[in-house]
Amino acid sequence: MILFNAKAYAACALSPARHPSGIVGLQLFHPQDARSWEWARDLDVEWVRIEIRWDFLEPEPGKIDEQYYSNVVSYAGNQKIMLLFNHAPRWAVERDDGFPEYAARAVSAIAAQAGENIKAWEIFNEPNLPGFGWPAWEGNEERSALQYARTFSAVSASIREHNKQAFIVTAGLSPDGNDPENFLRLVVRDIPASCYDAIGIHPYGRQGQLQKIQDNIKTVMNEEGLPQKPIWFTEFGTEDSGKRDAIMRQIFAESDSYPILFWFSERDLTRWGNNYGLREYDGSGKTGYNVFKTLNRSR
Repeated sequence: MILFNAKAYAACALSPARHPSGIVGLQLFHPQDARSWEWARDLDVEWVRIEIRWDFLEPEPGKIDEQYYSNVVSYAGNQKIMLLFNHAPRWAVERDDGFPEYAARAVSAIAAQAGENIKAWEIFNEPNLPGFGWPAWEGNEERSALQYARTFSAVSASIREHNKQAFIVTAGLSPDGNDPENFLRLVVRDIPASCYDAIGIHPYGRQGQLQKIQDNIKTVMNEEGLPQKPIWFTEFGTEDSGKRDAIMRQIFAESDSYPILFWFSERDLTRWGNNYGLREYDGSGKTGYNVFKTLNRSR
């Protein structure tokens, strides 16, 4: 049963745009560095995924940093942007009864500023694995899923007030943490179908199985009696430098089977670990960078 006032979410509507097909995009983990956008252009990347942190945007209740969004996208070029809204501030988590409305207010501030320059929105990150942007909510899976559904629906409605075209995608679910298919069931039962254009999944370690993942999600939606949605793989990569190039080739080989997948990321996250990048943290090259370029340009 949908636990919302239907009138409050009447602004929800599906995008009339055509979904991407067979696209490999790129996560820019350092979008405030001009080089990240230059590398994306050099790689001929059509879609990029960037993160807006709510805790940076609104560190105190009602105090929106209006320059933050502009700073993040100041070097953007012609790439299509998927914006990940993530990392709730502590003050909002502590006032959990109003959390959905606070999130919708913050997103509305960005959406009003961005207009239709943002081509897709992803609302939070890996809520089935708290710690990567979504609160733990005391480790209660059902409470977390319900709070996510309420928040997503409120945010989706606020986006549609400013952007009728963008795709609105549910948070990419991790293969770790709470079972992603079970968490998805809990979430989609309480989100109006008009509020989301696609379902986000993070298929880490599942290269070669991307069609199977999509088939499993279709089964979930059928069993729940809900309309089918495209599956967007909003984050995928590996820290294993010895296997990265082969995994990348596998992902590109499978690209005919999915709408879009975002490779994580353009360069390493830090100097000391999280070595997912196509380049080192300092920007120096890795073999993966040229492999990605060759694969992307040869399609």
